[in-house]
Amino acid sequence: MAAADLAIDVRDLRRSFRRRKKPLAGAGWLRSALRGFEAVEALAGVTFQVARGEVVAYVGPNGSGKSTTIKCLTGILVPSSGHVECLGMVPWRQRLEYTARIGVLFGQKSLLFWDLPVRDAIEVYRRIYGVGGDRFRNWLEQFDALFGLGKLLDRRVYTLSLGERMRCEVAASFLHRPSVLFLDEPTIGLDAQAKDAVRQLLSELHRSEGLTVLLTTHQMEEVETLATRLVVLAAGRVAFDGSPGELRARYLPVKRARITFSAVRDAERLGQALAGCRVLERGYDMLQLEIPSGHEIARLTAWLLEALEVIDLEISDPPMDQVMLAVYGGVP
Repeated sequence: MAAADLAIDVRDLRRSFRRRKKPLAGAGWLRSALRGFEAVEALAGVTFQVARGEVVAYVGPNGSGKSTTIKCLTGILVPSSGHVECLGMVPWRQRLEYTARIGVLFGQKSLLFWDLPVRDAIEVYRRIYGVGGDRFRNWLEQFDALFGLGKLLDRRVYTLSLGERMRCEVAASFLHRPSVLFLDEPTIGLDAQAKDAVRQLLSELHRSEGLTVLLTTHQMEEVETLATRLVVLAAGRVAFDGSPGELRARYLPVKRARITFSAVRDAERLGQALAGCRVLERGYDMLQLEIPSGHEIARLTAWLLEALEVIDLEISDPPMDQVMLAVYGGVP
């Protein structure tokens, strides 16, 4: 990929921390107090690139190094070694120019000052980023149209529900029209309606602004609705980099079938249909199957239609949550 097409370029990124050694079992208080420190490698040679305008989900189990990577990319942490560039800049060296062109949202840390009305809390950022009056009014109109931001502006931040506050947080992170948006668990703790609103907002911003997004999340719905590519991290290393379809093909190459029926026409034919499939659930009027890769779906469907009085038959990919469990289980 040409350098001009890259928004994010990470190569052999490493970051180590020091922590106190755990006390030995049965050690006295003095030996415990003097136990010393040990090095912990949070990132052990991470490499990936993100093209301009791409939405990439950066996922992995807790402790895999996702947040550490985001902190290195936003200039909060300096790596122990490796190459990190975003928008052609090194985050911790060109901080003023760099932070003017990125947006950051940590789901567990608020951008907004707790005691201020939302309008005043956002005004602080307007002045920091030097956003002009006309541009600010256009921003207000856009976000009011997207999810009713206007009715929240005169309320103090601490009076907002979590869903209302997160909408304001996402809006504030986009106030200065960043080229790259870093999102670390942006919908954590939100109810289903609020999550859907935030996802719709991000989709709209990506579509209308050509925004580049790096998203860390445990919500697989966000991965499937927002991202076209996943980078999976495990124990500080990249375990997978590709599309959701490629991830499924590698780690859980199966299909799921759910059949609702009113009667069994041919038990022998039903036995033939189920041969080689895994029965996940079976009821008097319902079957749920896992179909291995390479199984002839057309033949299976024909046999099921012969064997059963079918009311409904649905064949789908396994849920992404199940795919990720297979990924994590197969990574040392």
